[in-house]
Amino acid sequence: MVTGRGTVSFQIKGSYGRRAPSKFTSMLKPIVFWNLTSRCNLYCQHCYISASPRGWAAELSKAEALNVVSDIIELGLPLVTLTGGEPLLRDDFWDIAGRLIEGGVKVAVSTNGTLISEDVAVKLAKLGVSYVGISLDSVNPNSTICLEV
Repeated sequence: MVTGRGTVSFQIKGSYGRRAPSKFTSMLKPIVFWNLTSRCNLYCQHCYISASPRGWAAELSKAEALNVVSDIIELGLPLVTLTGGEPLLRDDFWDIAGRLIEGGVKVAVSTNGTLISEDVAVKLAKLGVSYVGISLDSVNPNSTICLEV
């Protein structure tokens, strides 16, 4: 985006053209992948933030996170992917996602899927979450392993 040539995603999905970088937005603006928490209920070898059940002590407070949400809305960013760790472990996940959506930002969630019950799926849909991505990992010895805690 800095060079005016688009994002990696834009380059890969170039068939959308310069006016529509992806099927999720028609705006040529940066999108955000926000690691809401380093807390997670799994231990995955491939985890790039070394998430754990306790997480980090220096995570944003709810007030600080909502200030970031206000900044994202003010900047007019089209899409935020809430990830982590496991974003659904954050107590204020619903407040953060809801405020983004109310502010006109499309919200995607990247999760390990273990906390998505039927009730949570319905709540995500009713809130207006645009996309939920669930990572699937195998117990194949040649792949990464996640252990539930």
